[in-house]
Amino acid sequence: MNFNVKKLLIANNERQRAHLELYNLREEIFEALLGEKDDLHYPTLEKLVELVEKAGGRVIESGTFEPGLPHYLAYIPREYVEKIEDEKKRAELLERWDEGYEKWKRGAEHPPVGWVLAGNR
Repeated sequence: MNFNVKKLLIANNERQRAHLELYNLREEIFEALLGEKDDLHYPTLEKLVELVEKAGGRVIESGTFEPGLPHYLAYIPREYVEKIEDEKKRAELLERWDEGYEKWKRGAEHPPVGWVLAGNR
């Protein structure tokens, strides 16, 4: 199976991959529908560390934890995708949404999230 989890953190099981697969479509759906990537994204742990270092801080400790958040945070209504004017993009995203939704509705769970304890340099 080909799961698109590169934009988000990690998935430890198929239920978490189902969440990520549907959630990852949100950015493309918003961009095709509204012309901008207007959504909240989960940065990877590596990105969190990079942001701390770019801001002049230093990472003291970092890791991941299972937050127990609801899986339905990944859901975006299919009707949003159906409103995309670009026919080719709409067809592509509808196909990917349908595939992602099938996996998501069989069972999904929120993936682990990263945390960083940082301090001044």
